[in-house]
Amino acid sequence: MKHEERCILRVIHAADRGDAPSTRKRRCRRLQQRVALLKVEYVAGKRSLGSYWRAGAQAVNEFT
Repeated sequence: MKHEERCILRVIHAADRGDAPSTRKRRCRRLQQRVALLKVEYVAGKRSLGSYWRAGAQAVNEFT
């Protein structure tokens, strides 16, 4: 918890100084893209709700 607090405070102080936000790691960007694609497929009717959730869980498991 203390480590998380220090990280958050560091981000807040950097924002106060006007520093640019840090870029997300490649792994996080790829996971976000995969989840967005799954959402598009679900909304378009190409995936059922169960298939959507299973694919999402698998994507998170692969990228962590």
